[in-house]
Amino acid sequence: RSVSISSPSVSDAGRQLPRKHHPIFYGCYDWHSAIHCHWLIIHCLRKYSAYLPGNLKQSAVDTLNLHLTEESAQVECGSLYSEPPGWEMPYGYVWLLVLLQEIREWSGEETTSREHLSLGGPVLMLEAEARCRFFGWIRSLQSVNRSGLHGTTAFALLLGLRYAQAAPETGACAGTLERAIIGAIVRLHSESPVVSQPDGNGFLCPTLVEAQALIAAAPGSGPFDWLTEKLALQPLLDMVPTSGDARDPS
Repeated sequence: RSVSISSPSVSDAGRQLPRKHHPIFYGCYDWHSAIHCHWLIIHCLRKYSAYLPGNLKQSAVDTLNLHLTEESAQVECGSLYSEPPGWEMPYGYVWLLVLLQEIREWSGEETTSREHLSLGGPVLMLEAEARCRFFGWIRSLQSVNRSGLHGTTAFALLLGLRYAQAAPETGACAGTLERAIIGAIVRLHSESPVVSQPDGNGFLCPTLVEAQALIAAAPGSGPFDWLTEKLALQPLLDMVPTSGDARDPS
């Protein structure tokens, strides 16, 4: 299954094959999962190339070169305009920025694992689109998602901040992206109630992710004190540990 099969922007009469509608990121249940797959391939090539068989590395490079072409990037970016408002925002777009930053860092390393791999033009095209769309989401952010699922606001802000702190200052959205993310995180921190897991489906703990985001946005701002207060941990921290077993050295 693929993202484009269930895309509400494509009518039954005009339904396209997934690789025609999203020629780079297709083949998974949803768009962001296809982005995850590309990130994993590049991360493994970058970090574990020495452990991969030569034929597997070549197959991975061939697949990346097949997907990440300028023509495909143009179609991919154009298809984003046909998707409904809010589609894959913020999770899919911030993961696209994470993927592009992985490629950027890889391209700056002295390595032979990138042999025959050329991603320059498509990466810049996708990055410009994703960066400004994500920046627009931050500027229009009015409510906070603490579901613990894909749309969790703090998680998107945390990944976005890591990207903004590492990415070069280029493009129309540069310079203000990092400040906008930090501002949103600090505001989120000041207004945040305690949320553990709203239901059994979440894969993130909103409060802990907000603490991570605060640490990244404002080092030295006392996130441990904030968590202690929010989670009412002080009584537990004040307890004097005792041992009922004399053989226990603690």
